[in-house]
Amino acid sequence: MTTRVIFCRLEGKGVIAVFPDIKYSGYHLADKLVQSYEIVGQHGCFFLGFFDRRTVSSRCCEILTNPADYQDTLDELVSIGYNDIKVITKYKRNRKLEGLG
Repeated sequence: MTTRVIFCRLEGKGVIAVFPDIKYSGYHLADKLVQSYEIVGQHGCFFLGFFDRRTVSSRCCEILTNPADYQDTLDELVSIGYNDIKVITKYKRNRKLEGLG
């Protein structure tokens, strides 16, 4: 099964791998939270609103499109068992994600 992932960087933070199709449960905002992964903190949750260009929070979140910027995180994901990754490089307002390439 292919795992879609968006690599991004929040202002002042390291690279975060966001899994838009894997919901993060257990919180009242579960419909807007998805699982994520950081080398430093391992698995966690991520608020999809960071990708919405209509919000102030989107200005502090950069989607990474250059593989050199996220290669270390990608390599670590593969080393822990994420073997079929599809990198997503665009987020659209209607909450659909699009992979390029």
